[in-house]
Amino acid sequence: MIQPGVMECMHSVIAKRLGSAVNDMRSDSLLAAVQRLPAMLGAETIDHALRLLQDLPLDSSAWQHIVDATVIGETRFLRQPDWFGEIAQLALAPLIAQRRSEGILTLRFWSAGCSTGEEAYTLAMILHGLLPDFSAWKIDILASDIHATALLQAMEAIYSERQLREVDADRISRYFERDPKGGDQYRVVDALRNIVRFSQASLIEDACQSPAVQGGQFDLIICRNVLIYMTPANQRAIARHLSHMLRPEGWLAVSPTEAMAEWFKDLTPVNTSSAILFYRPKSFRRSAPLLTPISHYSALRPTSHADGRDRALPAHRSAPQRSAKPAGPKPKTSRSMEQWLTDIRSLADRGQLAEAKQRCLTLIGDDALNGDAKLLLAEIYTELGDTPLAVEAARQAIYLAPSSPMAHFLLGNNFAKQGHARKAQQAMRIALSLAQAGSADTPVTSYSEMTHGHLCAAAATFLQHHANLKSGTNLKSGDSSPHA
Repeated sequence: MIQPGVMECMHSVIAKRLGSAVNDMRSDSLLAAVQRLPAMLGAETIDHALRLLQDLPLDSSAWQHIVDATVIGETRFLRQPDWFGEIAQLALAPLIAQRRSEGILTLRFWSAGCSTGEEAYTLAMILHGLLPDFSAWKIDILASDIHATALLQAMEAIYSERQLREVDADRISRYFERDPKGGDQYRVVDALRNIVRFSQASLIEDACQSPAVQGGQFDLIICRNVLIYMTPANQRAIARHLSHMLRPEGWLAVSPTEAMAEWFKDLTPVNTSSAILFYRPKSFRRSAPLLTPISHYSALRPTSHADGRDRALPAHRSAPQRSAKPAGPKPKTSRSMEQWLTDIRSLADRGQLAEAKQRCLTLIGDDALNGDAKLLLAEIYTELGDTPLAVEAARQAIYLAPSSPMAHFLLGNNFAKQGHARKAQQAMRIALSLAQAGSADTPVTSYSEMTHGHLCAAAATFLQHHANLKSGTNLKSGDSSPHA
């Protein structure tokens, strides 16, 4: 029988070495893994095994045993193609044009938390499509992860038909070849494999000191759905590391749920219709305002001068202009409610919060019992920093849709901002329970990219953080929420 304090100690060791908070969904597998540690390490007790574990390297069999039990690997090829499309258009194409004009045919990227390699190879495919003279370029894609088993598959670069289900036939024929062993297996072609290298590294412990990471700064770092699994203190520490590993005018891509301006104060946030990216200015001194979304591309829109030249950024950085959606209330047409909600969410993502709020209120005026509109209004009030109205809208959304995990999640976050710790934890426990009941890959709303799996991780991290505060764990008392 494991004493309660042993698991708390294990959670602390994991947070220190891996940076992650143990998700409630993985607690049973971690318990089983801890029970096997004494036999693996030749220890007399679990306490003794934990002391031995702390001195072992991350690539030891004992640590990989713990990693297997706790790490959630979630990746696939071309995951959300529009997201990658925004990166290609806004970051990669202008970067390539600049380097080509300078005669410097080198590019350097980092896929941090690469799992089984699909993300790194997807980036390689996109680069191949953008470079007609691909073989003339020196391209280095570093892909790192803490999970040795996942990295072995990544290095083998062999994937099943199911893993390629979102890759179109043209890309499969260009970038994959049938595995000689037969079956439904495909192997990434050498041209792509040769520009990707894999390294085992913990983002919190040694990633930025690793020889694999050193040797120059990165043009683009992709760190997607990694920070959501970290403890709040480690989220901020990793965000600082990533910011400083970018070269001037480099880009950072994270998932929408991780795009916290507070974490990336040295970078400029750039919201697009499908992604939230961060850009490192040349000066690297500008701090983004706390959780304040910016207008669509406004931070990177060049300033015109009398001589017709754009001087805010080099010409190759001029962002594409997109037509704004017309202002005003919802017109009476046959468009579906889901389309209206998606359009309003897009307005909010581009920083047009006042217009998004007005349209949402107009929808609610037409249908006061629309729970999705109430939920979206709660999100908008949260982004506006109007905590009392966010709480009220979240409560109304829960009244109309009691089983909405997102509504309880928003209520918990805003209760925390008001200092109501007990109410915040109660709401977050309900959000976690409801999110666990859904499929991990399913979005929590029709207009959101946040999945049940993402919300589970965020809610579990929130609850762990508050439990640490209550027990006096060494965390800053001012961090009332991982998303505050």
